[in-house]
Amino acid sequence: MIAALRDATSFLTRVPLPARERFDLARAAWAFPIVGAGVGAVVGALAWGAGLLVPPLVAATLAVLAEVLLTGALHLDGLADCADGCGGRDRESRLRIMKDHAVGVYGTAAVVLALVLQIAAVQALLGSLEWWGVVAVLASVGALSRSGMLTVALRLRRGGPRGWRGRSCGGCGPARWSWQAAWRGCRRSRSGRSGSGWGYACCSPPSSCRCSSRCGRSGRSAA
Repeated sequence: MIAALRDATSFLTRVPLPARERFDLARAAWAFPIVGAGVGAVVGALAWGAGLLVPPLVAATLAVLAEVLLTGALHLDGLADCADGCGGRDRESRLRIMKDHAVGVYGTAAVVLALVLQIAAVQALLGSLEWWGVVAVLASVGALSRSGMLTVALRLRRGGPRGWRGRSCGGCGPARWSWQAAWRGCRRSRSGRSGSGWGYACCSPPSSCRCSSRCGRSGRSAA
């Protein structure tokens, strides 16, 4: 149980944790909502504490900035990739766009709008709830958002016929091969080979690799 929580924390945040030889993201998937709730609670506490010293808008901005730093902007990177991919005419062009290292207009606009919306939402919470309400709401949102990652892993098919997911994880359950694909893609990219990360994932091993989903772009259409 502790090992799963540690692996999930290493994957979803930038919290420095000691390296673990038997890193197993598939077995840690159940802990994603717990880690998400923890992140949300921290952000809520920071927002409320900052709100005692500075105006609500500034406090909300600082809280969102803290979340970005704590999570390594995992969610923003995935959002930018998905938004850029929407600019493609067909399946092949979308996958080609999502492999590109550059962030396009769609991706930039999506990230900016998401941040503005998030800051506005936190500001509204600070103006309408007590401190415990702010913490509870943001903790719940954090848990639900990380649960959504598991739903995507279970429901979506792989992006291309040469998927690292399909070749290396045949016979595994849907949730398991999704997380294994992200982790293995990151390991391959670190060794200089073509790898693939999961479409929304930040492939983060427990020790030093803090790369975003772009770490496996050379073959990420597979995931």
